[in-house]
Amino acid sequence: MTFLRRFPILLAFSATLLLTLQAPAQISVLPTQGKSLGSASAPEPGKWILFTAGFLPVRPILLDGGKTVQWEGEAGDYAVIYFPPGDAQPVVQRVTLGAAKPGPQPDPDPGARWQVVIFVESGDLDSMPLAQLEITSSLTFRKTLEASGHKLLGVWDKDRPTTTVCDGTVCRQVSAGGKYDAFWAAISGDPLPRVAIAPIGGGAVQDFPLPASAAELLQLLQEARP
Repeated sequence: MTFLRRFPILLAFSATLLLTLQAPAQISVLPTQGKSLGSASAPEPGKWILFTAGFLPVRPILLDGGKTVQWEGEAGDYAVIYFPPGDAQPVVQRVTLGAAKPGPQPDPDPGARWQVVIFVESGDLDSMPLAQLEITSSLTFRKTLEASGHKLLGVWDKDRPTTTVCDGTVCRQVSAGGKYDAFWAAISGDPLPRVAIAPIGGGAVQDFPLPASAAELLQLLQEARP
């Protein structure tokens, strides 16, 4: 009789257990199949910007209050830019995901690295879209160019007898012309704003309308050929 009285309780417990087994907890894991997982850390929280080798932005996962970022993607190189709090200079680091390819690798094409000059009309700056103004004035964009192997010579006003020439983050005023005559000749008669490029190792100057955004300019530099 005791067993019969307890049987309904045992039956109810068994049913609850079966329902639990039929609905297992779901978990998420990284990386997903076919992807690689990257990570970067800093001593204190900051801002982070990530790009693929093709200059496409990557959305990272922030961890530890902003001290660490994680991301997943295809095997290859990624540019990680960390901005410490305050006025400290950003730190640029290349991160390679996935195993290195076997055997010797060819040297990079020197034509893929460019000297870059941006030409503007000072009177037009107030009406330029914000995305183009970022190209002309953003320290972040200059750092991204450097991390990609390119060199921004300066943002030059076509109507001034002097131009601003930049070496990294240090800029100075110099007389227009001289060794930069080829850049001025390339954009002569063309509408502004405009970008002129030449191989870092030397070569002909090419010029193009200034792209609508920093990402599009980086893509132009990647696809251009001497």
